[in-house]
Amino acid sequence: MEERRRSIRVNINLSCEFMYHDITFHGQLNDISLGGARMTIDSAKAQESVKANEKGTVRFNTIWGMIEAEIMIRRIIRESPFEIGFTFERMSDLASTVFRQMVSDLLRDNLVQSHKTQAISKLVSNMANEVKGPTGLSVMAASHVTELSQSIQKKFEDQSLKPADLKSYLNSMIENANIILQQSKRVDELAESFKTISLDQATYERRVFVLPGYLHFIALSLRHDIQKSGHNLTIEAPDIIEVEGYPGAFTTIVTNIVRNSLQHAFEDGTQGEITISVRPIENELFQLVISDNGCGMQAEEQERLFAPFFTSQRDEGGTGLGLNIVGSLVRETFEGQVKIQETEGGGTTFVIDLPTSTAQSRTQPAVVREQGDWWKKITGE
Repeated sequence: MEERRRSIRVNINLSCEFMYHDITFHGQLNDISLGGARMTIDSAKAQESVKANEKGTVRFNTIWGMIEAEIMIRRIIRESPFEIGFTFERMSDLASTVFRQMVSDLLRDNLVQSHKTQAISKLVSNMANEVKGPTGLSVMAASHVTELSQSIQKKFEDQSLKPADLKSYLNSMIENANIILQQSKRVDELAESFKTISLDQATYERRVFVLPGYLHFIALSLRHDIQKSGHNLTIEAPDIIEVEGYPGAFTTIVTNIVRNSLQHAFEDGTQGEITISVRPIENELFQLVISDNGCGMQAEEQERLFAPFFTSQRDEGGTGLGLNIVGSLVRETFEGQVKIQETEGGGTTFVIDLPTSTAQSRTQPAVVREQGDWWKKITGE
């Protein structure tokens, strides 16, 4: 595990000083890891004198503190621009602590951003699958209308058109026009919901959103994943709750937990149940509960569940950041609390207490964005 962590590289562009045979060169560090880095040096003299398998010293300043380390030049990566690859050989205990903290923070930030990008990509993919159904029905109806119109036109030109033919044609036109209208409205609903979810996840703008309406938007964005898995998702939210906060962060919390259940909770061949419930509680708080009836988890896993890089499926590409992001968003962004409860009969339950307004919203009003018909439905207008 440690060897793997040492090899993970972070894209960075950091100015540094490189001391080599009593000469100081100025360079740029990039692709840094716990084990080493690459350095670009814009100097003809460095290109002439710096050789592989020789030692030097690198020094760079960061927001975490000054770091100085002895390095071993492993290879000359390219001549123009001059770039070397090296490994860290020795640094002081303090510098080592600062350096490890720097790489860990940078790695986490990079993976979080990657996770965010993947979430939006997944959203786009799900939208394409959801839109495919109503679009296909609209195309079929429009094609049928075209065939009927061509047939009725031919009869009209041949002067063989009968009243019964015209009546049948008009009935079919009304029926197919209704199909096209209903499916077009469905596409419009899907587009509106996915636009709202994707914009919120991309910007994390603080604004007013309403539950359970927004929760159904999230469920719609997850429907393709749910259907593909063969499991069921149920929403229980009898009360209307107005939240002044971060709908993008709320979406990430819900989707990460649901996808975690889909990936880890159920054995192959079983049909699982995932339930999302929302209810108001005291002191301007509301409670979000997400539970499944899967295999549950051991006490050791529960203790480390929200730790960064903890995953039971690292060999299958898991980053171990999904639930770590959930914990950070709940505690830091929403200033709420999250815990795991034992589920009767097996499974896992996430209990999340969130405020209906953030500390910032008490001094600065959030944006109120009305979104189509769903807003009127859930506000009773």
